[in-house]
Amino acid sequence: MKTLKWLTGIWAALLICIIVCDSKSELLYTIRYDTKNNASYEIKEKVQDVYNDLVSGIHSDSYVIMVMDNLNRFEFAKDIKAEWKNNQLYIVQGNGKGSEIHGTLETYSVCVPKVQPRSFLQEIFSGF
Repeated sequence: MKTLKWLTGIWAALLICIIVCDSKSELLYTIRYDTKNNASYEIKEKVQDVYNDLVSGIHSDSYVIMVMDNLNRFEFAKDIKAEWKNNQLYIVQGNGKGSEIHGTLETYSVCVPKVQPRSFLQEIFSGF
């Protein structure tokens, strides 16, 4: 009976760890637009660009901290307010009573293949 309790406790701890680790791997956002907004796509793209600038070259475990510490960077216009609550980034434009979108912020990375250095012998025999 004691081993069953230990196994159940270990299983519960692993399950909680998996859930917590998975929740930190994505950064969710909500954008609430003004009722008179006509440029919703531009604001969404600007938020994504600011996020990419913040997290470029940083380990994925630090993404949330970078966003939380730099909320003012998401306030790129006078009528936009950014805040962090419930592990989510909230962007409100104007009165915030217009349309609303939800999503996940993504990091863009470009894969550059490794350049193999050419040797002197390879250059000599490449013509044959």
